[in-house]
Amino acid sequence: MDDADRGPSNRVADVIEAGAMGIVHGQAGAGKTFAVEDAVAATGEQAVFLAFASRPTMRGMAEELCARLFDFEPGRAERKSLTRLLRARLDIEPVLIVVDEAQRLNRECFEFLRYLHDPAERGLGGVARRSPMLLVGGDQAWGVLASDPMLRSRVYRRVHCRRMRPEQVLAWMPRFHPLYREAAPELLSFVDHHCGHGLFRNWSAFTRTVLDVLGADGELTQEAAANAFTLLGGANDAA
Repeated sequence: MDDADRGPSNRVADVIEAGAMGIVHGQAGAGKTFAVEDAVAATGEQAVFLAFASRPTMRGMAEELCARLFDFEPGRAERKSLTRLLRARLDIEPVLIVVDEAQRLNRECFEFLRYLHDPAERGLGGVARRSPMLLVGGDQAWGVLASDPMLRSRVYRRVHCRRMRPEQVLAWMPRFHPLYREAAPELLSFVDHHCGHGLFRNWSAFTRTVLDVLGADGELTQEAAANAFTLLGGANDAA
């Protein structure tokens, strides 16, 4: 993460409070989805989480959103009709929409989301009502948004997730799982050097595996870590 102390939590809360659009992007395994799910849960906000297949169409996105928001199958309805229905629903009752794997979306799909996000009407007191949106994905997603001034201007908060630096590993891992709360910094650094490589996905796989090695009441040791490395395919000094 960019910030070992804050992560994206405050910026996700900013997006929700402002009814804005935000993006969390970075390399695979950097913990984007985990961080966003955790941040959204902390706000208590009702949210719709979506992840589309590779190269989705605007109609496919409209169908999935209708199914999730209205719990019905749109059948053979035209995309424009579905879009009007979605727009009316979101103008009346905004809801947080989180789109994971956003690198799979093309420019037209981002335009579709922008259209749903921009309010058609104004609420009480003339204040525009918007449904907050969070896009979560690889750096390609940010590349598409940044290349289009209209789309880029809608991004209220941006979080770039990177590998954790060694000092961030020591700060985050004791909060990530109870197994690491009392672990010596040297041991955490050993695990990160041989297996974690600063990526949450690697650390998650290691955690599940080493818990199987240790059993219910075991304590993390270098020997247990080495046994977990073996189960994971051997220590790997390069990510």
